[in-house]
Amino acid sequence: MADELTGVDSAAPDGRPSAAVLLGTIREYLQQQVQPVLAGAAAYQNRVAVNLLKVLEREFLLAGTMSDSRRSRLSQYLGLAGDLQDLDAELCRRIRDGRCDPQDKALLDMLDEFAVARLEIDNPAYPTLGRARSALSRGT
Repeated sequence: MADELTGVDSAAPDGRPSAAVLLGTIREYLQQQVQPVLAGAAAYQNRVAVNLLKVLEREFLLAGTMSDSRRSRLSQYLGLAGDLQDLDAELCRRIRDGRCDPQDKALLDMLDEFAVARLEIDNPAYPTLGRARSALSRGT
């Protein structure tokens, strides 16, 4: 069956739906079946749960690509190979030790890219995300 979120086959080779599809199903149930019958604090808490499920869905769909891109950019910037956690730690060490200039345009551009990518998952409706995307595409 095709996944509404990705447009691709959502079932794993063993016929089970992906985690993103399962999360989407739970989210849809809470939105469509539960939310209409709730009021007050319970309605608010349900909306919070729905929003968290949306974040998790995006995390499952986008985080792998985001991590690969981030690892590649860090590796290129640092001139090292390694896993994402090690490269992040090395960048922090270099900034802390003064080996990376915190005002370096290449560093700031890379960190801007990382922040925009993270917002795509955490809060794609963030009011200034569109402007940040445009600025990145213009290279400013």
